[in-house]
Amino acid sequence: MFYETVKKSLQDASIIKSPNDDGFFYWKGNGEIEGVMSIHVDDFVYGGTASFQDLLDKSILTDFCVSLQSSSSFKYLGLEVHQDKEEGLITVCQKEYVEKLTGLAISEKRKRQRTHALAPDEFSKFRSLCGKLLWLSLQSRPDISFEVCQLSNHLADPNVDDILRINKLVKKLQTEDYIAIQFRKAQLEEGRLRVYADAAYANLPNHGSQCGYIVFLTDSIGQVENPIVWKSIKLDRVCQSALGAEALSLLKAVDHAFFIQQTIEEVTGRKPPMECFTDSKSLYEILLKTKDPEEKRLIGQIAPLRESIEKGELTIERINSKSMPADILTKKGVNSVTLREHLS
Repeated sequence: MFYETVKKSLQDASIIKSPNDDGFFYWKGNGEIEGVMSIHVDDFVYGGTASFQDLLDKSILTDFCVSLQSSSSFKYLGLEVHQDKEEGLITVCQKEYVEKLTGLAISEKRKRQRTHALAPDEFSKFRSLCGKLLWLSLQSRPDISFEVCQLSNHLADPNVDDILRINKLVKKLQTEDYIAIQFRKAQLEEGRLRVYADAAYANLPNHGSQCGYIVFLTDSIGQVENPIVWKSIKLDRVCQSALGAEALSLLKAVDHAFFIQQTIEEVTGRKPPMECFTDSKSLYEILLKTKDPEEKRLIGQIAPLRESIEKGELTIERINSKSMPADILTKKGVNSVTLREHLS
């Protein structure tokens, strides 16, 4: 396998594969982290010191025929990456990717058949466009994650109305200001994890609830926020209350953040502190044990969170809904300003 050959080349050069992620490698020189590399099939992206570059030049970049190399400003898997070394800033966007998106052609007569099932050729084009928008939402546009999630949930049985919705989303993307995610310089060894989690109760068919969260890596004083991951997904079970939905959403967010925390600890030798934020007053009070939930089933489910708070493994803070960047990940019609402010 190609991957196994690449892995062996890197490991022969003392570049370590993360046990948590088969596509993530790092190198330590003199006991300190000096370089990292991410692999996607046969595309590599890496960063580090001059010593790390020299090591790669003598190993993997020699072992394999590399057709194209770029630095500072380049495209990677549809992402436009630009590094400003003086400002200590990396920006990532998919402006050109969005500009090349094309809505699905549909006649005026067909538009009026909103509840009609899609013909095979329509379904094929709808599925393809869904895939493109999903990639966009996962890589650089968390603001469309909820809408893309809803469209993807209709892949089993889409109708004409879904074509109208997906065309409307494409038009929205191409007419509004694009988002450029910014990653600012921060010391990984001094970083902190900041977790925002939110939920929309029973806003999905069959009384389902939507979960949304976003995890940032911040500097030691919290002035720099670099997004690490975001999710907008349907909760696994039907919740009996808004509190239940908020609790399950936070549990999913913290679980993902613990995974990130373990990876950072493995690389740096230090476990970054975790700060969690919710806009639910009831959840906040319950986690601090000022009261118990009426829904007794929740007591056992939030017990791990309470225990982590007691042990000092994480903190919990309450913020107002207008300041919650994950709000847009749970429902349609939310203004993207708050999220944009956190990303730039």
